[in-house]
Amino acid sequence: MALVNINFLLGIVRMSQRRCTIDSIRRTVVLFFMSLVLISWLFISTATGDVSEEYQVKAAFLPNFARFVTWPWDNKATPLVFEVVGENPFDTALEPVREQSFKGHKAVVKYLANWKGKDGDLHVLFISRSMKGHIRKILKSLKRSPVLTVSDIKGFALHGGMIEFTEHDGSIHFIINLEAVRKAGLEMNFQLLKLADKVIGK
Repeated sequence: MALVNINFLLGIVRMSQRRCTIDSIRRTVVLFFMSLVLISWLFISTATGDVSEEYQVKAAFLPNFARFVTWPWDNKATPLVFEVVGENPFDTALEPVREQSFKGHKAVVKYLANWKGKDGDLHVLFISRSMKGHIRKILKSLKRSPVLTVSDIKGFALHGGMIEFTEHDGSIHFIINLEAVRKAGLEMNFQLLKLADKVIGK
């Protein structure tokens, strides 16, 4: 197993501590979610080479976002499809996701160099920074499609993306555009909303 970076783990703990309030329910939700992310990161860290800690953390967040979202499934045999479009900043960090199950649905991970529109099943789409100039086009093509869109492009949530990664105080945070989530026909657990720095369209 790869050596665990102590400063990185402490950063995750500090994040959970900063996000916790005196409300015991919210504290429990935060610690539960962060424990899921930490466990995911431990598996991911053993499967990656030169991937930065930033993208190891984001790779750990992605499958856990999916656990707090409900899709309008037509078939229980349908796999949960994750796609990364643009330059792949995760390298192999998302590969362990293939071994996971989401409410009985197996996971599939795909990588696309360019966006040519939704082709087949797609449930979670990470849009890399290299696609910054194509954000509007991608989101427009997915309008009202039940696809959870995620990116770390600045302003992504304001442009209609669903989850935008942000970073401050040395930790990864995120913003949620709940209006976009609802328009796509997705349901997001309130526990995930409580963890966001900001929720647009409550």
